[in-house]
Amino acid sequence: PKMEFGCFGNDRFAGELALTARKQLLLIGMESHVCVCQTALAGLEAGYEIYPVRDAIVSSTREGYKAGMERMILAGAQPVTAHMAIFELLGRAGTPEFKSLLPLLKA
Repeated sequence: PKMEFGCFGNDRFAGELALTARKQLLLIGMESHVCVCQTALAGLEAGYEIYPVRDAIVSSTREGYKAGMERMILAGAQPVTAHMAIFELLGRAGTPEFKSLLPLLKA
């Protein structure tokens, strides 16, 4: 089990991520001001582009959510919504992937 607040503090996570050679990360999760924020800050420091997904991140308090998001943004993270991220990843309409996701995107 993950015991670290930030994912980059977990050697297995960091190692597996490095194997992917990806440099852009969409972040979702619980406690924007703790786990998500610490993951974002460490990811930025490690050279990743960090995209916190605003509507897929929560916190136990409204103030905690706002503080976590603000800190990530000030550090260089680029917030997106789930819809924004999905459409950017899809790139265009008419593909089989787009057609399969369309019912969810309209909901």
